[in-house]
Amino acid sequence: LGLSCFLALTSGCLLVAAGAGAAAGAGAYAYVRGELKATLDAPFDRAWRACHAALKELNFPVTKQEKDALEAVVVARTAADKKVSIKLIKLTNNATEVRIRVGTFGDEALSQHILGKIKARAADMKPCSWLVVLGLSCFLALTSGCLLVAAGAGAAAGAGAYAYVRGELKATLDAPFDRAWRACHAALKELNFPVTREEKEPLEAVVVARTAADKKVSIKLVKLTNNATEVRIRVGTFGDEALSQHILGKIKARL
Repeated sequence: LGLSCFLALTSGCLLVAAGAGAAAGAGAYAYVRGELKATLDAPFDRAWRACHAALKELNFPVTKQEKDALEAVVVARTAADKKVSIKLIKLTNNATEVRIRVGTFGDEALSQHILGKIKARAADMKPCSWLVVLGLSCFLALTSGCLLVAAGAGAAAGAGAYAYVRGELKATLDAPFDRAWRACHAALKELNFPVTREEKEPLEAVVVARTAADKKVSIKLVKLTNNATEVRIRVGTFGDEALSQHILGKIKARL
């Protein structure tokens, strides 16, 4: 009740700040030797249900699952027939460790995407207090102020969250494979980067273009799910993060 009154009477602004990792939906995690490791703020059983809900949303069919009182393992397959292994370990009554590995050598971008989906489903399953809902309703109805959402620098630049390793930028597009393919071409046309080579298969595609300075731009697309596509961008031999980020932003804008 006190929280409701506070929310109803206090004037001010609601500020939501998110860093690059939070913007990607995955939050903090460690990625070592092909395996992503993170802690979920959720009980073991809720984390288990969230894993299944996330895999169902991603259209990754489960091929194996094992669960006991303290540990659980779920194995699934991507549309590209990559093995996805998710292990859960009970840490406390309200915390669960999750470990994700894609394929034999790992795939950080896809692992991060899966983690984001699991966390989102776990949050959806979290019990919600009616007092908090009532207080928020009063706040939105009566409080003067503004809603400010702050994102990280990558999102501000239009590229969103991405990984840049050894000259290659890697990100996940929330778009079907064919739409991502068309968006790449539209972005390169807008940038006046003529395409010199292109190859496209049902699950992967490559587009090679040239900048005005005659730098080679290589864009690779990999189908992850029916609604998600991985994009990898390399400029020149050693990479150019700023230009790769700019190209990614253009591609996302064309989706």
